[in-house]
Amino acid sequence: METIRTYLENMFARLPQTPQIIRLENDMLRTMEDKYEELKSEGKSENEAVGIVISEFGNIDELLAELDLQAPEGSIGSQEGRESARSGQDGSLFSSEKSEDSGSCGTGSQAIYLDQEQADQIIRDKIRISRIMAFGISLFLLGPAFLFLVRGLLLSGGLLQNPGTRTGGLLLMILPLAVCLILGLILTIYAGSLSVQYRPLKEAPLIIAPSLRDHICRQREEFAPQYAVMLAIGILLALFSPLSFVLVPLSTDRTADAFSQYQYELYTSSFFLLLFLAIALYLFLTAHAQKKVYALLLKEEDRIEKAGSRLREEGILRGILSSYWPLVFCVYFLISFYLGIWAISWLIYWPIAPAVQKALYGRLHQLEKRRKEGERK
Repeated sequence: METIRTYLENMFARLPQTPQIIRLENDMLRTMEDKYEELKSEGKSENEAVGIVISEFGNIDELLAELDLQAPEGSIGSQEGRESARSGQDGSLFSSEKSEDSGSCGTGSQAIYLDQEQADQIIRDKIRISRIMAFGISLFLLGPAFLFLVRGLLLSGGLLQNPGTRTGGLLLMILPLAVCLILGLILTIYAGSLSVQYRPLKEAPLIIAPSLRDHICRQREEFAPQYAVMLAIGILLALFSPLSFVLVPLSTDRTADAFSQYQYELYTSSFFLLLFLAIALYLFLTAHAQKKVYALLLKEEDRIEKAGSRLREEGILRGILSSYWPLVFCVYFLISFYLGIWAISWLIYWPIAPAVQKALYGRLHQLEKRRKEGERK
């Protein structure tokens, strides 16, 4: 199969990357792949099937002549040829052409043509926009977090109890909250305005070369381990964020006034809770957005939405399993330390943890099998 793909790419490499040529290359690839699978099902070997498909492909010049598609002289495979494919596009980020499939009213949808440079630029921009948006949303949690932190520090210093410093202390509490909320609102609006220019990508069909599709798929595969790590860190931060209400009191001095000490511990613990949740939210949003941009360019949104629950479950399972044994150790230590059951808590390591891990892997393999069956369909 890879031989056919390489052969076809070499045949079209000397032609300008216009939307018509890209569409023809995609159609030819699908036809050749279907013929290859048909020959394989008839019992042909891989070499025989590849040879027959290539021999039946014919001459590219004859095919172009039949379809009235010819490359301009002097522009084949050159920078001028690539620029000529974009001529008349008003300097927009991606080119578009009228789709052949028009409705009864004669208004067809605009098909968008992308080359590798444009696709890489879209990926970079979408990732940058998602980070701005995620940071802006996280600020809505960081604002109250800093309010709690400042209030706890002021209470520990006795500034709120003193009438002379009470007003200044209240202003110090409100200031970080207001800054975070205003900045978060500005960033989310700004990110939303930046994403408007990419809205046509969701609505119109895309025309991309098979080589570009492979390039995007490779980028997605390279991002998969990073996605799993980001998801795992986010899950761990979200799960263990309530531990701040246990760890902060253990690290503070008990010689101060009991009520003031209690308030300081409460607000400081709340700060760390919201801080960890904000970091986890940022990781979730950026990881999901980067994964979604690959699906957008590959036009896989419909299939992803249909299998959305299974994909989310698969992602969560991958995140848990990637940090499974450190998570087991934390659970084991916390249960043993706070409940004082060291004599029997070793059962968490065996047989409970291996049995749970086996069940999680079984569920993950089941989800992967369903996803691969859906991709083949």
